[in-house]
Amino acid sequence: MNTIKVGVNSAGIQTPMQYGAVEHYRNLGCYNHLRKELKKPIELLDPKKGFSVHDLNSMDLLHLQNPYTKEHVEIIQRAKMHGIKVLVDFDDDLIHIPDNNHNRRSFEGVKPFIAQSCQLANLVITSTNALAETLKEFSDPQVINNAYYPTLQPLARDAYQPLVMWRGSASHADDCIEFQNEVVKLMEDSKDVPFFFWTNKTMAEWTMDFPMRVPNAQGQKVGKWEIVKPVAVLDYFHMLSMQVRPMLTLVPLKDYQFNRAKSNIAFIEATLAGGVALVPDWEEWKHEGAIVYRSKAQFYEKAMKVLQGKVNVEAYRAKALKVVNEKYNLDVVNHQRWDLIDKIF
Repeated sequence: MNTIKVGVNSAGIQTPMQYGAVEHYRNLGCYNHLRKELKKPIELLDPKKGFSVHDLNSMDLLHLQNPYTKEHVEIIQRAKMHGIKVLVDFDDDLIHIPDNNHNRRSFEGVKPFIAQSCQLANLVITSTNALAETLKEFSDPQVINNAYYPTLQPLARDAYQPLVMWRGSASHADDCIEFQNEVVKLMEDSKDVPFFFWTNKTMAEWTMDFPMRVPNAQGQKVGKWEIVKPVAVLDYFHMLSMQVRPMLTLVPLKDYQFNRAKSNIAFIEATLAGGVALVPDWEEWKHEGAIVYRSKAQFYEKAMKVLQGKVNVEAYRAKALKVVNEKYNLDVVNHQRWDLIDKIF
């Protein structure tokens, strides 16, 4: 097979901070892995937010991440006119963004454009089964799980540290509000355990109810906590496994369709970092080695058992690591991605 030249719709990656989790887990990282690790005939063109006719003429495959606008549809139509194969990849359920999500207004009326994008594409990929179910209305989506890149995401060499971590952006404000009482109670009842909130200023300002800002009944700030500012994603992976190594990663998710379609990278990253993840009892998350909650009460109870030393973290992590290496390892998963790409040429 001749080399396949791939164009990805993403803002130009000029600094490490511009290479984010989506680029790593869904497109640029995956294509680089195909080329470098699996030795597939892939050439990755410079990513761009928009493509000119000249750009399109230089590529064989156009990868569009989460296309949802009229402009995206027009790009796909133009690419098809030029005989270019089109792959669309979705990692969020943009059709079912809840009303209280701060991004809701940006995605009003997107369903027709998502439908057209899927119908025009040569290949539709999603990150989860739940998301694939949403898109089956328009196409035959194939599920390619998010997976870790072993060369770039190291395993923790040392034992976990007795600390708790949550990481996320302002899109999770509603989740934090939903679980704020449970998180605050955890902090009150385990005052010697540090809590790391790996987030940004936007998240801290989005809601004054963010757990670390909520006082207890006596009006006192609770527990030990620290806001860890975001860093470039590849630096984050190294810091997480080499320095932070949290014993417990919290994944508080409110139960609605948008969240059910989310992928389990928090579980993957927690496992690589040497600890365990507390996750909802949903298809995407309930794996061997994960600690599962079915209610907010269980969220608190199971977290406390970990913090009180009543859970064998090493044993859970060993089971989780087996799952991650067998199912969420790019050395395995990217063969599936390549087989699907190969079939459309």
